[in-house]
Amino acid sequence: MNDLGKNLFLWGVIAIVLLLAVKSFGPDVMGNAATSEVTYSEFMKAVDNGQVSKATIEEDGRKIEFTNSEGTKKYTYAPPLHLTLPDILLKKGVSFEASAPESGFSFGALLVNLLPIVLLIGISIFIMRQMQNGAGGGRGAMNFGKSRARLQGEDQV
Repeated sequence: MNDLGKNLFLWGVIAIVLLLAVKSFGPDVMGNAATSEVTYSEFMKAVDNGQVSKATIEEDGRKIEFTNSEGTKKYTYAPPLHLTLPDILLKKGVSFEASAPESGFSFGALLVNLLPIVLLIGISIFIMRQMQNGAGGGRGAMNFGKSRARLQGEDQV
């Protein structure tokens, strides 16, 4: 691999690591609308007071995202047994929906989970090759003990 290829590979790895770091800080960094968390009791009080206009029950049935009368988005986590929640929302006139659970194979999730492992393996292989080759044509870090000195006899000058 020539120097241009090594430089491109290095800059590519740096770009991927930076993108993953930015993505891991959450949706606020990427410009998505921020939502704030409230307690379940505050959510139920807002429903009773008619301050909730729309609610979305997520796929696991516990996370509830809702929009209040001011238009701000908030979310809460419901207790495991909130079976009467749809009836309460219907009585208060709140439109709600439930998102379908994701099923099947997700190539994106597999890629995100395996990418750090592949990067670590690739970087370690790259470092090991650099240590073996070295800068002086085979005189790398692993060849420091090989001396080129010759033993001279008494008749040799």
